[in-house]
Amino acid sequence: MLFGLALFLGLGGGYAVLRELFFSAAVFRPGWAVVGSAVFLSAFLCLALGVELVRGREIFFSMTPDRISYRLALLNGAYEIAWHEVLAVEITAYRVRFILHAGRKVTLRLGHIQDAQVALHVARSIQLAALEKKIVVNGVVPASAELVTSG
Repeated sequence: MLFGLALFLGLGGGYAVLRELFFSAAVFRPGWAVVGSAVFLSAFLCLALGVELVRGREIFFSMTPDRISYRLALLNGAYEIAWHEVLAVEITAYRVRFILHAGRKVTLRLGHIQDAQVALHVARSIQLAALEKKIVVNGVVPASAELVTSG
């Protein structure tokens, strides 16, 4: 896919630059030459990504007993949230929002996960882990450990 895009951009940008520099009998248009050069150079970026000279950032989700770490988009930064910092969790069909003790809110958008089943599994796993750690989920305060063991 990237090779085809690199070929398309390289040929199109190269033709635009050559046309402006050598084949155009009309007035030279520097704007067209600059844009053609930018398109031509972007072909090299696609080619570098295709042969993995430039590595993209990996998308991941990891949940341990101590923290949640994730990056759901190539251009976004990685998030790392320690469970002891989480005050509450709001879970909908589209997002998981962590409300931290400092008042900061961090949103994990489930729409960035391509497989709907995996997104549902991530949301349910976070919900179960939060309840296990006695964290408020969607405004519901989990039962205390004493009530669960004595009942």
